[in-house]
Amino acid sequence: MGSQEGVSLPILMYHSIAKLPENAYCITPESLEQDLQWLQENHYQTIAPKDLIAYVEGENELPEKPVMLTFDDGFYNNYSLALPLLEKYDMQAVISVVGIFSDVYAPDAPHNDVYSYLTWEDMQTVQKSGRITFGNHTYDLHANESRHGCAIQTGESEEDYHQMLFTDVTKLQQRFQEKLDTT
Repeated sequence: MGSQEGVSLPILMYHSIAKLPENAYCITPESLEQDLQWLQENHYQTIAPKDLIAYVEGENELPEKPVMLTFDDGFYNNYSLALPLLEKYDMQAVISVVGIFSDVYAPDAPHNDVYSYLTWEDMQTVQKSGRITFGNHTYDLHANESRHGCAIQTGESEEDYHQMLFTDVTKLQQRFQEKLDTT
């Protein structure tokens, strides 16, 4: 098993990368590059979830200064703007997609860095880079009409909640298997 003392693992979460004024959910490509450059200069090495799992299971060690980079929601700019920077700095990341965004909103939208989401075809291309692990950000719990997020609702039974969450997360897992041959 991994070190008994544990390991410090910073996880940096991003959302959108675009040439827009920065806000809580969007930074410029230049800001992302400054972050990656700082991490590299300070000897941090990115790891993937599989590396962390292998460490916990005692199958490998982590780098001296591990860090995990994540991108939430599955924006197209994670591919068009972030992936080239990950390649430049020899880093990897997790992109946690919302399934309905890729199934419903992405197919008919133009590839636009400001507002588009990844299509399944985009994800297939990104997957070939070997730098990205796709994560499950739920199929349709991000912000739908009846629920905002995956928290249990007032009056919802524990059993109903578990069934709802299992059904939603499983749906995206099935889409990952169908479209990306991954779980």
